[in-house]
Amino acid sequence: MASWFNGGVRIFHIVDGPSWFPHAPPHLEDIGYYIPAALPGNPGTAPQINDAIVDEHGLIYAIDRFTGGLYILKYTGPVP
Repeated sequence: MASWFNGGVRIFHIVDGPSWFPHAPPHLEDIGYYIPAALPGNPGTAPQINDAIVDEHGLIYAIDRFTGGLYILKYTGPVP
């Protein structure tokens, strides 16, 4: 998982390299994202997600450094 400023919060899954390519290293697969709209009072035109932290229950806490405040998210996609 990572925060990408105006790209919001991204969730990644590590997958093995393709079987047809011997010794291919694992790579990241993008499996989820959350990009909030910029709120009124935001000096830019996009959110600015600075930090994202996952707790022991799988909740994701993300902070918008300008006007968005705190977002609490939970991944519910098909990849565990």
